[in-house]
Amino acid sequence: MANYAMMSMLRYIDDRCLDTPVVLLYCVRTRNDIIFADDLREMRRRLQNFRMVLVLSQPDVAWNGARGRLSRDLIAAHVEDLRAATVFLCGPPPFMESVEEMLQSLDVEPESVKRERFGATATSGGMIATGAPPSQGRVEFSRSGKVCSVAPGQTLLEVAELHGVEIPFGCRQGRCGTCLTKLLDGDVAMDIEEGLASSDKAEGYILMCVARPCGHVKVDA
Repeated sequence: MANYAMMSMLRYIDDRCLDTPVVLLYCVRTRNDIIFADDLREMRRRLQNFRMVLVLSQPDVAWNGARGRLSRDLIAAHVEDLRAATVFLCGPPPFMESVEEMLQSLDVEPESVKRERFGATATSGGMIATGAPPSQGRVEFSRSGKVCSVAPGQTLLEVAELHGVEIPFGCRQGRCGTCLTKLLDGDVAMDIEEGLASSDKAEGYILMCVARPCGHVKVDA
């Protein structure tokens, strides 16, 4: 399933002009459920090594693409050299569990699978499950005068981009420190803090590209 994290990775590849081959298997109910439809079309135009397979479980009569649900055969048919690939999974627990079983049957090593679940999950079998904050939050951009809802899993940088708030950024990985912004109120959870100096953290700065709000937050942007 494509979500904000998947789009962040595609934008990172585009920003750095990388030739990384990517196959996105995107499963939704109907055309109306496609998130980032325009962005994905643009990425297909810009990235020569990016392919997307869109699967609809409730397609309309005019749909001529893949139908049903993600299957073992569909994965095997569209992902070349699967054993050498790094697989990123994102979705609700039942979806994740089903796909993990498919990948196991295709001899994909567990360490090659990276996971981001919708909601909090426990780890099992030695596999690390990274979940987004379970509740939706809000962010107030103090200088821009905007208060925006934040969907589960969204980063503050992604929210800023969607609402026209200018935030400088670079890596989108929490490493370069370009998106450093002061947190004025509230709490955030950051996926990684490599680009955040201890002195900046002590002064209340956060990395917008990997920061997800825990409830209502206010930032200096």
